[in-house]
Amino acid sequence: MRLPGVLGNPSLGVASVTEIPTSSPSRNVLFADPCATADAPIAQGLRLEGCHVILARTLVMAERYAKLDRLDYAVVELRFDEGIGFDLIKSIRDRYPNCRTVVHTSFCNIQTAVLAVKNGAADLYPKPMDVNLVIAMLLQKCTQTTSELQELQRPSDLRDEYIRQTFQSCGSNLTRTATHLSLQRRTLQRIMSRRPELRTVSERSS
Repeated sequence: MRLPGVLGNPSLGVASVTEIPTSSPSRNVLFADPCATADAPIAQGLRLEGCHVILARTLVMAERYAKLDRLDYAVVELRFDEGIGFDLIKSIRDRYPNCRTVVHTSFCNIQTAVLAVKNGAADLYPKPMDVNLVIAMLLQKCTQTTSELQELQRPSDLRDEYIRQTFQSCGSNLTRTATHLSLQRRTLQRIMSRRPELRTVSERSS
């Protein structure tokens, strides 16, 4: 199978076909965003890193490209005209367990971060954010701790905060909290046994 290149075709909402063999040493990166274009800063930065960038401006085309022979990385916006991209993230995870997916979105809150991670995202970063930092985190090349990075909440931190808030709002009732989070009670118990501060902080706050 051959992969499409990065020359955009607006009518398709996706890259037109410039074929390269899958044996290419380039790392394949899916850039799924309604604003994805060949000259977008993220696309340009990834190409400078030696990556082959696959553009998709619709969920339909992103799902199609999620069925390629190889996908190494993905940068995904959550908000598309057709809906929210959680199913896309899950499709990428299921087909490419080793693909590192980063969500870069304007649709960012605690619950969104929890769902993104649950569906397979490695990280979630809000827009606007320095493109070079997003690329560095995607490719895991960030060797220095920047002030901007220090201020970011990791998805796991956001998840814990969401659980903590939900536990508190449910009156510290484990069963009600599990139902609200769409988790099995035993699963929530295991999470809280590993992170007892979730229960303690909530109980102190109630």
